[in-house]
Amino acid sequence: MEGCSYLYLFTFGNHRLLHQSTGGFIEGNLAGLQPNFALLYPMERNDLAEILKALQPKTVFVHHFDRWQLPLADGLPDATMGRARRFSRDVNAIDKNIKVVIPKYFEPHILE
Repeated sequence: MEGCSYLYLFTFGNHRLLHQSTGGFIEGNLAGLQPNFALLYPMERNDLAEILKALQPKTVFVHHFDRWQLPLADGLPDATMGRARRFSRDVNAIDKNIKVVIPKYFEPHILE
């Protein structure tokens, strides 16, 4: 932990998944991690460009965009999905080769 930012790097066979559980990062600490997958929160575009350049993930899963206070049965409101869609557009504007996944509640994803 440095600067109260938590980043976790998991390895599952040949897959490397980076999970950013809190905001902020120190760019120099990301060098060489090269995860296949990254779970990122919808950050500002300048920060996003820096983290994508450092990590070079093939796939980004968006998280921390939902309204966790609402009942899960209500699904994700359009306004909340808009935040995730904006983040997806930002990722694609920076690097069109990165696949962006906006997860839905209880929907499984197979890492490929």
